[in-house]
Amino acid sequence: MRYCTRCGRPLKPGAMFCTNCGAPAASGTPNDAPGTAVPPAPGAPTVVGAAGAATVATVADRARRRLIIMIVAAVAVIAVVAAGIVTKGFGAWSERQIPQFEASAKADDVAAKLEGSGIHVKRTKAYGAAKKGDYLRLDGHTPGERIDRDETVTVVESLGPGVPKGTVGLDEDKAIDRVRDMGVRVVTVEVPSEQDGKVIATMPQEDHPVVGKGGDRQIALAVGSGSTKGIPFEIAGMDKDKAKQRLESKGYDVTLTPMMADKAMTGKIADADPGIGATSDETDVTLYYGATPDEVKQAMLVDHDESAGNEFHSYDDLRILLGDWCTDGGDCITLVEDQQNGPAVDYVRSVQIQGRTDAQFGLGACPFSQGVGMCDPINTQYSQSMMHSLIAGDSGAFEIYDSFAYAPWCGTRQMGGAGSWCDHGTPTSEYPDGDFTSSGLEYRMGDFLVVVPAGADIKKLETDGYFVRAKDGDVKEPDATRPYLLIRDPSLYDETTASADGTHPRNPFVYDSATENKKLVPFAPAPSEQVAYYKVQPDSTWLDYDNNETMVCQDGGCPPKTK
Repeated sequence: MRYCTRCGRPLKPGAMFCTNCGAPAASGTPNDAPGTAVPPAPGAPTVVGAAGAATVATVADRARRRLIIMIVAAVAVIAVVAAGIVTKGFGAWSERQIPQFEASAKADDVAAKLEGSGIHVKRTKAYGAAKKGDYLRLDGHTPGERIDRDETVTVVESLGPGVPKGTVGLDEDKAIDRVRDMGVRVVTVEVPSEQDGKVIATMPQEDHPVVGKGGDRQIALAVGSGSTKGIPFEIAGMDKDKAKQRLESKGYDVTLTPMMADKAMTGKIADADPGIGATSDETDVTLYYGATPDEVKQAMLVDHDESAGNEFHSYDDLRILLGDWCTDGGDCITLVEDQQNGPAVDYVRSVQIQGRTDAQFGLGACPFSQGVGMCDPINTQYSQSMMHSLIAGDSGAFEIYDSFAYAPWCGTRQMGGAGSWCDHGTPTSEYPDGDFTSSGLEYRMGDFLVVVPAGADIKKLETDGYFVRAKDGDVKEPDATRPYLLIRDPSLYDETTASADGTHPRNPFVYDSATENKKLVPFAPAPSEQVAYYKVQPDSTWLDYDNNETMVCQDGGCPPKTK
């Protein structure tokens, strides 16, 4: 009997391969009878030599390896599928489920809950009916939804009710849809405009929150109406000459008047009378445009024609300064027309700070009652003393001050008229005996303001030593793109009075017409963001006009929109 030379198992008679291990059966003498020739089985091929045996062995090895590889691969696939089924049951891969949230939840809590569930989170903010900081919604997903493990969920935090960006320019219906869910009252106001049916303004403005409490909380949409008479909204911000031409082509009689405005409005329409956007049948209109520093001074200049040969000019019209001026910190003053004295004129000769009575005859750009032509920037024969004031310079800034402050004080009385004397600080109207000389007279520091139109060169004044020097790094400079004024602060000076006794001593705190080369005490405080009073610009007043108004949503917001 023959035996396999690899595994030792008996071979069947005539077998060419071992049925146990697949090895080729050795040809020649049987294993148990060395040297004895065994004839080949009938019909079996005859293998001659070692080369033939090696070829058969190689083929068998390859077949066995392929079989083993196929078996191992099948086992691996089965293992992977089984592992997937198990891990999916435990939520270790594929989907996540978005949890549910309370309606009044905070956005921070919602984000934390999502992250705790293994969900990637992105944060954003938007206006909505929910309180500021509350959870508003998920963008693109809903609670309870199943999502892939790699998806990101966006949590929207509420900014409170407000007007979203992109509302202006929409058709009326689409704009209403944008704000109807803000939980506040919504109204539309019909205003004259060339953009018929479009929302051309909002209150509050775009990307601003609703302010106020209770019934005061509302969103107003200005909707253009081409059939409504009045100065159209499009005039605001338009080049002054272009605006004038456009209105004149519609039959209006237009007057252009400069005003103090932000630098961005230079040469552009910033206000009007009747108001821009107001329903009005008026055809005589005034358009106010932002003025350069030179235009501001030109607007203040009055041509006087007192009599033949006595024509003169002076900075006597201060209307351009009237109105509110406020610091960014909220401290405000109001400049109003001084009504205390002077003949009736069609301009504003002097102003007062409302609520203050420091200036007896108001604040002006020229000394009070100093004679004809003493403040004339054109015919300077009698106005040389004013050539050292800021208004005569080229910085663009100018002063207004107590125009009667050149007169000294005697006790509680300001000595400005004839027939009054001061006896050691006590006023007397009796004619003194002998060589009487007034005594106890003093000059006092009064109201003194520096006005800086947008675009003025305040740096030039600082370089020239006009202001006290501020400590380096102590203050931030004012915004030069906005008109502002500075108010002299007596508390920053060691001395706020000066003796007026003797032979014509001059007041060091104000200009007058008697001293050509006079230099004032340096101005304090130095310019800074903290002390600058900015000119309050005209606000959008279309809500205040008697225009057609429609209630869209009642207090508390609109009802849900029906589909």
